[in-house]
Amino acid sequence: MALIGLGLEANQSVGLFSINREEWCVTEQACFASGLVTVPLYDTLGVDSIAYICDQTEMEIIFTSKDKLKLLVSMIKQIKSVKRIVCFDVLSAEDFSKYAEAIKEAGVEIIFYGDLLNSSDSPYVPRPPRPEDLCTICYTSGTTGLAKGVMLPHSALLADASACLALCGYGANGFSPEQRSLFELRSTDVHISYLPLAHIFERIVMTALTTVGAGIGFYQGDTLKLMEDIAALRPTIFVSVPRLFNKVYDKVMAGVKEKGTLKQMLFNWAYAAKVENLRENGELKHWLWDRLVFEPIRERLGGRVRAMLSGSAPISPEVMEFLRVCFSCEVYEGYGQTETSAGTCLTIRHDWTTGHVGIPAPCNEIKLVDVEDMGYFANDPVNPRGEICVRGPNCFTGYYKDEKNTRETLDPEGWVHSGDIGEWDARGRLRVIDRKKNMFKLSQGEYVAPERVEAVLTKSALISQCFLHGDSLQSSTVAVIVPDREALEKWVRKKLESEHIDPMSISAPSSKVGTPINEHEIVPGSAKTAESKDSLASHLAMLTYEELCEDPAVKTLFQKEIAKFGKNGSGELKGFEIPKSFYLEKEPFSLENGLLTATFKLKRNEAVKKYDKVIREMYLSIKE
Repeated sequence: MALIGLGLEANQSVGLFSINREEWCVTEQACFASGLVTVPLYDTLGVDSIAYICDQTEMEIIFTSKDKLKLLVSMIKQIKSVKRIVCFDVLSAEDFSKYAEAIKEAGVEIIFYGDLLNSSDSPYVPRPPRPEDLCTICYTSGTTGLAKGVMLPHSALLADASACLALCGYGANGFSPEQRSLFELRSTDVHISYLPLAHIFERIVMTALTTVGAGIGFYQGDTLKLMEDIAALRPTIFVSVPRLFNKVYDKVMAGVKEKGTLKQMLFNWAYAAKVENLRENGELKHWLWDRLVFEPIRERLGGRVRAMLSGSAPISPEVMEFLRVCFSCEVYEGYGQTETSAGTCLTIRHDWTTGHVGIPAPCNEIKLVDVEDMGYFANDPVNPRGEICVRGPNCFTGYYKDEKNTRETLDPEGWVHSGDIGEWDARGRLRVIDRKKNMFKLSQGEYVAPERVEAVLTKSALISQCFLHGDSLQSSTVAVIVPDREALEKWVRKKLESEHIDPMSISAPSSKVGTPINEHEIVPGSAKTAESKDSLASHLAMLTYEELCEDPAVKTLFQKEIAKFGKNGSGELKGFEIPKSFYLEKEPFSLENGLLTATFKLKRNEAVKKYDKVIREMYLSIKE
């Protein structure tokens, strides 16, 4: 009633700009009940994009949190349509005084959330929307170009959430366990909300969970403390993205390698036994190994997780199998995009094979369309492949005020063209094998799908993140690689151990990369001082992390690591796909530095801009 009391008319846009929290969800539900359209904002879009969105949607009101208020005030003159800012948090007089002058000059009113809730004593008069009314405009930062506003009606979100519930066994006659194709949802379930609510994936998950009355906890807002939050909340349903699952996998496997020989053998024995049992019998649990070996690993996620769901990006088969074995629970993978209200395909219960994204969700149909220039044909009798197209009530109605992009993505028959290349396997399951978008063609005519190559390279424990670049005027690819700092530093320590050098005998890090070692730089007192003065290991131990990334020995290490995926190694990459030159980046790609989207995908346009000089230098080094 308070929203209507502010004079907001049906179908007006309301901005939501904060991390995940209770107030965000309550405000969105109030908007739905009042026939208003929510427009989530997130700071990684950048100031220009936020201003563009506010202007395009003619947004008059934004709900925000204290930590985002400073940014909004700094751009107050750019968002001329905004007349009110509702702050979820109470500000001190000192904090308020910092913004008062700028706000007054712009003619913007600040309202506090608590005051708004108490502002109206009038009885609530519902203004419910129709199914076809616009529910939300979900702007996708995308990996290229300007943000596009995906228009989703109420019927689309409800169709997708209802499809998930149907797969969980919920139907017109209540819950039916025997008809369940996904994990069971219970009112006693607990979910930790940390994936951005600005992203449709988390909002569909929240819709399904609130329908059954499950509990929802919100993380503190600091991803570095996420594991602490998970341990405190102890979720039973864990929804995440491959980026986090990969980190869990890397940490566990690295921990196993550090254990003694006997414990390593025990882990490998238990792991192999569970993998065999999983593949042959579909069994996720083992009466002995779960207690003896895998219980400490389960505790990393609070010890109560009984089902996991991965979405937003492809997850490797190795990690998927690892999660099922080590956490002894059902693990599913979903496929979709914002334009289809998230899920369009899901793996199903008892099918614990990997390398596919399952079958179409009940709310949509899927077809493959020929992509002739890439050699993909949907009618191939042996291997039907093509661009994945989706149609159904869960699909978007177009991009907001953007007819050009709408025509390119949504055809006259209602099919959403995903830009992904898929193939059907013999059992009718979909595999995502390539990407029509973001493809580049090398000078010799070979096509390269960078996301696939990056996914392969980041299997290395030494590689945390990767940005692969190609050019139609060049015959090879180059890469910007972010090392896994912890893994790299462990490698240095192991070299010291292999040479029997006492780390305490090494002096403080030098100020130059590759500074020659001499006897004055070695701290006396070690039995190995004399022998270690010319040692590569002792030299590396003297370097800071930043200097390690520049050191020739470290670069040789990464060259060998990359080569492992070529024809003389695993064979996962063809010769033209393997980067011929690379640059080791010290700073991770992140939301904060503008290189990742809210769904943790690489912003390729931004990466190309940032590393333009580095890319040119890498290609020059190849020619030299």
